[in-house]
Parts: sequence; C-alpha cells; structure tokens
Amino acid sequence: MARSRQYIQNRQVSNHCALVVKDRLIDWGPKPFRSFDAWEELDGYKEVVRQAWEHDVRCGNDLEKVKIKIKNLKQALKQ
Repeated sequence: MARSRQYIQNRQVSNHCALVVKDRLIDWGPKPFRSFDAWEELDGYKEVVRQAWEHDVRCGNDLEKVKIKIKNLKQALKQ
C-alpha cells in the first residue's frame, strides 16, 4: 500500500511543472533557506534588498509577481 501521493501542478510561470509529494507519516522538518551570511555584512545590502522587493509589480498573478520580484532582486544584487 502506497502511503505517499504525488500531484503535478499546472505550468503557470516557468516551463516546468511543480510536483507536490504528500506523506502523512513523514516529518520533513524545517524547510531550508540558503543565503550567504557575508552578503549581509556588505554596506547597503539590506537597503538594496528592501528597495528591490518593495518595487511595485502590477502585472500577472501572485506567482508571476514573486518571479518578477526575484528577478529584479537578482539584477539589483548584480549591480
């Protein structure tokens, strides 16, 4: 008897389909978040992140808005 279920989400933003795996018996623990601690020590880092994230995005659904915000943040950090 299979205890896990797999669901394929629709393509909304990228050319990939998100997969959701659910299992009622497994506790996966906290979700990882990756960041370089050294970035936070740079002068102006937090301000660049704040400005890029607060930039108003007026097109698309919520998922598309997050994608655009992340893309804008990436460009701002490169500068």
